[in-house]
This record gives sequence, structure tokens and C-alpha cells, in this order.
Amino acid sequence: MLKQEVLIIILVSFYGLGLQGAFTSVSLKPLPHSVTAVLGAKPSISAKLVFAVRDPRGEISGSLCHCDPDECKQTWKYAGQAITIPQPRLKTLCEERYGSRNLTLTINPVKLSDQGQYTCGLFIPINIFLEDARITLNVNQLPNISIKRIKERANEATLTKVAACYANLSKPPPEMWFEDSNGKKIYSEDEVETKDCGNGLTNSTLYLRKRFTRSDNDLIYFCKVKPVNQTVYTRDLGSVEVLYPPTVTLEDESLSSVEVNIIEAGEQFSAKCLATGNPPPDVVWTFTPDPMPIDPKSTKPAPPNDGSLPSNFILEDKVKITTNVLQSTNNGTFRCQASNQIGSPASVSFKLGVFVKSTSTTPVPTSTNYPPTVTLEDESLSSVEINIMKAGEQFSAKCLATGNPPPDVVWTFTPDPIPIDPKSKKSAPPNDGSLPKNFIVLQDQVTIATDALDTTNNGSFECRACNKVGSPAIVSFKLGVFEIPSTLPSAAPGAAKITMTEKATRLSTLTIAAVIAFIIIFIVIFVRMKGKRICEIKWSKKVEQGQNHIDESVTSDESWPLDDTSQTTVFTQHTEFETVETIF
Repeated sequence: MLKQEVLIIILVSFYGLGLQGAFTSVSLKPLPHSVTAVLGAKPSISAKLVFAVRDPRGEISGSLCHCDPDECKQTWKYAGQAITIPQPRLKTLCEERYGSRNLTLTINPVKLSDQGQYTCGLFIPINIFLEDARITLNVNQLPNISIKRIKERANEATLTKVAACYANLSKPPPEMWFEDSNGKKIYSEDEVETKDCGNGLTNSTLYLRKRFTRSDNDLIYFCKVKPVNQTVYTRDLGSVEVLYPPTVTLEDESLSSVEVNIIEAGEQFSAKCLATGNPPPDVVWTFTPDPMPIDPKSTKPAPPNDGSLPSNFILEDKVKITTNVLQSTNNGTFRCQASNQIGSPASVSFKLGVFVKSTSTTPVPTSTNYPPTVTLEDESLSSVEINIMKAGEQFSAKCLATGNPPPDVVWTFTPDPIPIDPKSKKSAPPNDGSLPKNFIVLQDQVTIATDALDTTNNGSFECRACNKVGSPAIVSFKLGVFEIPSTLPSAAPGAAKITMTEKATRLSTLTIAAVIAFIIIFIVIFVRMKGKRICEIKWSKKVEQGQNHIDESVTSDESWPLDDTSQTTVFTQHTEFETVETIF
């Protein structure tokens, strides 16, 4: 009987414990479910694993943190195995603040071997055991970052490995790249090399290898390393010296833009050479004189041809040549050459033609050969499409040509095409380039002239100058010669034809009418002039019984006669005068 009672009490106790466990609201939850510790960020790294005790119904009475250890017992496991607390690196803490109760496991310092899953168990006075709370601890490690220079210099456009960036003993592998001082990422020819070191650690290497240009000379390079969920770490490499071959130009680029620079003797002259390159190039000026005709009678030695500058030139700062007085011996080619043992030397040159001023208006170089140029003395001839001239006029044109040697001048003529007249007995003008027959070339061999232009001169006149140096020079103009017609213009197309007899009759009639009109006009003018000489005449006329009686009282000069004859004459003249006045 006693054994049965003891068995019943044990069953009831377990049953009550099961009910309390089934209906309790107390829970143990991790805050958070995983924790990450990063080694290397500080000398000592700790990790806190926090488990929150949830008791919304208040089933736990009193203080959890100060209860009897036999009643409130904590159990800790790592990877399923129980661990002893406390230890030198493992400590627990129970906190109760503002109604919340937290159990914390602190690991200090953290090691790579501490990574894994931790479980917290709790026995409380109401016979509740909570053991489902688990926290995973992840342990990462920052890399040891270093940078190593492989080469100080790089040749331009050559693929060169100049530096290596290392991120060793990192967990997990970091992101790596190079960057210049302009903030531009450098996409290296090589990818990051990664090597496994065990325990999840890796060694990473990135090389700075690229084709550098001369514009990279002033840039500074950096190695950038970014571990997972961490800030970017930077290592400074410094600059990379880029070696490149020389380039050279003239400060006055116009000197090298023409075939020859014609300058008067006695003038000042200077030229400066601008050279770039790395390392800085050495600049050398040389001079090659133009070949001069050999004069057997001359006692002067020929100028040296060893490349040395003329004696009247001085060299300033190794890049500038200057002379205060140019001489005819300076005719030739000046060359500036730059070299720095990187690639091929660079050079630039120009040519001088120094002339001695003569009495002519055109400067003549003393020894420099240059191609011809040609213009017309009357430039207006070539400035229009065609020059309209009247037949019979005088005409001349002069060609001005320069060059060394003095060029030969040739005049040619190309006639305009004219319609072929089957009835015409004249042959068409020649088209072989010869001048018209009415043109002559004067003794200076550059002027053409004619005393009388005619219609066969319609066409293009061309002056060509050549001296076997360069291409011939040409200037041309065009003439259009017209004649004034000596006959009446022909009838318009479609008008009725008039015979020669009709033309003669019309011409005679017009001539007679013109003569009559001229005679009438002459008589009128004569009568008017004579009537003005009559001083004053008064007359009266009376008719009585079929007779005429005239009383005249005349006031005139004393020399005027007053007899019957003179009266009659005067009357007659006056009557004619009045008649003429009446007509007009």
C-alpha cells in the first residue's frame, strides 16, 4: 500500500510539471541569433552572447539574478558540449532592468576557435527548464595590408608591373583595387590572386600593372582594401615615373612651315627649340650651308660643313640660337635635334635665304635656291573674269617673276572657240599656244604688246615662270575684243525684207525733206534778223474812189529818204514782215 502511494505522488508530480511546462509563458530568446566578431580591429576583441528571458505573465517570482543557484541554474554549451563557467575568457552576467531579464555570456578575447553555436539553458524555481535558445558566433579577421614597389619607372606604352599590394591572413577575402590621385580606379591587367592558409584564412595579392602614358607622370597611386562589412583601408604607393621619347618644336612654328625663309642681310634673328621628354632630352643645334658655285678666282675658303653653327651665331641655354647681324653665309638649313636615349631622337629644321639688298625692288638671294613666283604688273587684268576691250586700241601686259635661279618666262595664248563659217575664206587662228600675229614680245622678254587689238585676240593669255626648283608659277588673264559696227543694224528676225531700191528711195526722200526743212529754218532766221533793223514804221491806208491814199508819218534817222519810191519799198518790206509774223 505504501509503495502504491509513493508511485502515485511521483506520477502526479511529473504530470503537474508537464502541465506547467506546457502552459508556461516564460521563454528564452537570443538577441540576436548571430554575432560577428572581427579580429584585428582592436588589440583585444570580446563577444557578448545575450539571451533574453521573457516572462509576460509574471510566472517567475522574485529576482532571477539573485535566486539560489540551486534553484536558478544556468547551463552553457558550445557545439553541443557543456562548458564550464566561469573561465578566464568566459564570464556570465545576469541583468534585470525595467522588467527585462537578460543572461549574457562574454568571451574576451575572442579567438578564431571560438566560432560556432552556443546554447543557453535555464532552470527556474517553478521547475521550468529552457534550453532552445541558441546563438551563432562568427569570427572574422582583418587582413594585414602592405604594399611593395617593384619598379620605380615605366616606359611609355609598355606593359609594366610596378607594385604589389598584399592582404594577408584575412577571413573572408577582402575586395582590392588600385586608384590614382584623380579618384580613378585602375583596372589592372591582373586579377587578385588568393591563397588558402587554413582555418578559413586567405592571403590576397593584387599587382599594379598597366600601360602608362606621359600624362600619368604627375599621378599618385593608392592600394584600396575593403574587408567584408568594414571601411576601406588605404596604402600609399606614391608616383610612378614614366619614361617617354622626346618631341621637339620651334617656338616660332612659322619658320618650319615654309620651304625657305627669305630675310635681308644685316637683320637680327633668333630661333628657340622647345623639347620635351623624360628624362629631359639633350638639345643640339646643327647647320648645313647651301652649296655655292665654285669660283676658281676666289681665295675665300668654303664654309665648313661639319654641322657647326655659323660664326656669327651664339647659343643660349642650349636651346636658343641668336645673331645680331645676318650674313649671306647663313644661307642653309638649321636643325634642332633632341634625344634622351628613350626611343628615336626627334628633330625640327628650317631654312634661311639671306639676300643682300640690291637696286631692284625685288630681293635676290645670294645663294639660296627657291621656286618661282609670278604676278602681273597690272594685277587688275587677272582680277576679273574677262577684260572687255575695243578693237583698234593699244594694249600691253608685263609679267613680274622672281626666283633663284632667275626663272625663264614664256607667254602663251589660247584663243576662244569661234563658230565655223563655211563661206569664210579665213583660216581659224592657231591653237598651239603661240601669241597672235599682232602681238610682239619686247626685249625684256616679259612684256607683250600690240598697237591695235582685233577680234582674233579673244582668248586667254598665260605667263609661265619656271627655274627647275619646285613647280612652275602661272598667272593668266582673258581678253574680249569687240568692233563698233559700220553699217545699219540688220532687221530683227521675222521682219519683212526691204529691197535695195526701196532702201534708196526711202533714203532720198528723207534727204530732200531734211534739206527743205533746213532752208525754211534759214529763211525764218534771216527775216527775223532783218526785221529787227526797222526802227519804227507807221502807216495808214485809205481808199477813196478806188484809189489808194497813204498818209505816212515816219519817225526814223535823218539819213532815211522819204520819197514815194522809198515809201513804197518800206511798205512792201513791212507787209512781208507782217506776213511772216502772221504765219508763225
